[in-house]
Amino acid sequence: DQATDELRGRYTAVRHANGARVAGHVEIVDVMEGAAHEQECERLRLELNDTVYRIRSVARVAGSPYMVEQISMPARLFPDLLKTNGFPRDISAIAQAHGKLLGKPEERISVGQASPEVAELLLVAPMAPLIVLDRVSISLDGNFVEWRVAQCHLTANCYLA
Repeated sequence: DQATDELRGRYTAVRHANGARVAGHVEIVDVMEGAAHEQECERLRLELNDTVYRIRSVARVAGSPYMVEQISMPARLFPDLLKTNGFPRDISAIAQAHGKLLGKPEERISVGQASPEVAELLLVAPMAPLIVLDRVSISLDGNFVEWRVAQCHLTANCYLA
């Protein structure tokens, strides 16, 4: 059952120092539909100009921002996604609602620097060091369903790999 907390936990690995999952609030900042750019085509196995949804969000715990996410999803796999009332946050639930079961995600972890825009959202100085999580989620039938780049300022939290 892909709806269990254990399986959904594959996609939320930010933890408190004691190992407990961070259960913060996610604010959707922007949702757009547009033509896929070169990086989206590469990461999602799309053709140039295929339509994608782009979602930007900020995750907060106790009111403090700790992560900015930029998500791209192929519109052809989720045709009614932008018509729903409120944007669903959980990729497992979104995929399952559209007949897709998720396999194991592929995630790259690196260190980056906060751009001025990301710094403003995270309340850090521009060029501050951040953890960058670059994840692609793939359905069991081989469709690339989501590309997420999360920029994290994890002062009191950690990422469980």
